[in-house]
Amino acid sequence: MRYEDLPQGLVWTTSSYSDAKGDCVEVALCEGHVLVRDSKNRAGGALRMSQPGFAALVQSAKDLPNREAAG
Repeated sequence: MRYEDLPQGLVWTTSSYSDAKGDCVEVALCEGHVLVRDSKNRAGGALRMSQPGFAALVQSAKDLPNREAAG
């Protein structure tokens, strides 16, 4: 979704697991969907997905091997 098309007044949040380097995304709820954007490039637009799709994305990320533990 283009930045210009994003509704005004959205409440964007980041995870409490976000690091201090800013390597994170922000999410907002919008008309039954979840919007996801880069916290370093807020004007770059956002991905729009269904709530079940977002839940599946988060679960897939959790299922990835932990790179730090393997290091």
